Amino acid sequence: MLCETLNCVAYAFSVDTDGGVTVDWVVGSISGACPVPLRALLAGAPPGGQTAQAQAHLAKLLAGNASQMDLVCRCEQGQSLRVRDSAQPEFNKFGRVARILGTVRDISGELWARQDNALDIWRHRIAEHLDVGLTCWDIDDRLVLVNRAFGGLHSALATLVRPGMSVRTLITAVARSGEIVIDGSRRSWIESTLEDVRNDRAREHALVDGRWLEVTPVHFAEGAILRIQDISSQKGGERALRLAKEVAETANMKKSRFLRAANHDLRQPLATLKILIYSSFDVVEEAKRRDLLHSMDVTVGIMDEILGSLLQIGQLDAGRIATRIVHFQTAQVLERLKIEFGPQAEAKGLTLRVAPSHVTITSDRVLLERILSNFIANAIRFTETGAILVGARRRGSNLEIQVWDTGCGIADDQLALIFEEFHQVANQPSHRQRGLGLGLNIAYRLAELLEHDIDVRSTVGRGSMFSVSVPVGNVWQSDLGEPEISERIGGEFLDVKVLVIEDNELLRRTVCLMLDRWGVKVTESSDGETALSRFADGAEPRPDLVLVDYRLPNGRAGTEVMADLRRIFGQDLPGIVATADTDPTLIARIRAEGLPVLIKPINPARLRSAMHHLLFEQRREPIKMDEA
Repeated sequence: MLCETLNCVAYAFSVDTDGGVTVDWVVGSISGACPVPLRALLAGAPPGGQTAQAQAHLAKLLAGNASQMDLVCRCEQGQSLRVRDSAQPEFNKFGRVARILGTVRDISGELWARQDNALDIWRHRIAEHLDVGLTCWDIDDRLVLVNRAFGGLHSALATLVRPGMSVRTLITAVARSGEIVIDGSRRSWIESTLEDVRNDRAREHALVDGRWLEVTPVHFAEGAILRIQDISSQKGGERALRLAKEVAETANMKKSRFLRAANHDLRQPLATLKILIYSSFDVVEEAKRRDLLHSMDVTVGIMDEILGSLLQIGQLDAGRIATRIVHFQTAQVLERLKIEFGPQAEAKGLTLRVAPSHVTITSDRVLLERILSNFIANAIRFTETGAILVGARRRGSNLEIQVWDTGCGIADDQLALIFEEFHQVANQPSHRQRGLGLGLNIAYRLAELLEHDIDVRSTVGRGSMFSVSVPVGNVWQSDLGEPEISERIGGEFLDVKVLVIEDNELLRRTVCLMLDRWGVKVTESSDGETALSRFADGAEPRPDLVLVDYRLPNGRAGTEVMADLRRIFGQDLPGIVATADTDPTLIARIRAEGLPVLIKPINPARLRSAMHHLLFEQRREPIKMDEA
């Protein structure tokens, strides 16, 4: 009775020791018929002509495995049905197959309602093996087919789909299933989707699980089909391409803005420099000449800063800066910064105070120094009077290194923007001090690279405080003997040997430190006699270039020491004379000896240009660095 109610057939076959099969019992019927594929096979009448499939089904069961087979059977009344035979073996105590139990049920309603000919069978097979979801309607808008792939795409809907349902009913079920992302009202979505189906318009739908489906309707004389395809990977690729395009467009926009800003900011000091040079030709008064030279020095300094920023930004964008995290004492960085920026602050009439600290920290010493250098350079640039204070405070497991100034300060609405590329604070005291607006952006990006936090506090008219927070390290792991890491300028002066002769210890150390960061191998001396004695016996290798102060101890001139060195190494030994004396007669006399002149305080850009000229261009005529 149960089988009759469920419209299916149950059966049992006995299997003898020789593999022979006999029918034990069969109960139930399907649509008033009683088709049993295996019984038909045993009776010598293979169902539907599918001998090989039925034999494979039986062989699998006799081998001790469960099996399932779909086939078309024609009942006694002539009705053609598509049925599914599902069976499994039972074993005796010896582990041999003793019986086969199975059921046969009608699955025609899950596919086409009727299979009238062989062409319909082939259509069904094709639909079932497609890797896209497929639903088919007849001319009366009745659902006649839903293939298996549809169930894989719409798992929640697979149990709701019934033969005979209309397109509207299916779309309404989709809307109510909760699987689809719907913008706006459900009713509007249903109507717009139906409109797309009626007009054969393909449409993409987002699912709540993140997938994307494309639904393509096609109408023909006998009805309509909907093809449902998972396009998640395609959409992911499109999204990736779109993001890549946006990144490229943003990078291109930044590059264009970068080049426009660089062109503008470099042309401005160049134009100023041309005017200053032209104005100096007919100057007679010494005071006015000094003012012009000072203005030139400031202008060249601005250009040097812009070019240095461009170099650092280029290195960051190219990902060429690698970190070297070590344990070291804070004093190693603070002392170098004091030597580097002391003369600049003094030249502007400011006091630079560096509070001593011997706390061991963990970072990349060179990159940390760059961050603090940008902070201090900004502090000096935007402070007209007062002082710059550099100090460190312990904050739990971190050390916060702070740079305080008494400058113009920054408005609150600008604090969130100052670390962006090209941003220039509107209340800067002088337009000639404005660069590309890259210094703080470089510091921010280096801090991100090191995973250090940056902070800023400021009050307009009173000053600012910039800080970087660095993890405290272990003094016992300090690399006390770590070599200085050179910040090479494009590798131009890597391993170049330079002899520096200067009696002012602070100035000598500042210059040597700068050359060392360029990758130069520096030999230093406080006077001419000491320098000559080091090379007289051939113990020291020949320098590639000599930088000598004009006024040395014991009344000796730098030009005299240079002449003695050339007698030792040859007249082709390049040399540069530095002097604080701007007397035109003295400068002309030095040049007459074939030596270029740098006016103190030595400008890094001028020194770099002079070194490049002497070492690589090998021009014979002396260059006039004090007028450059």
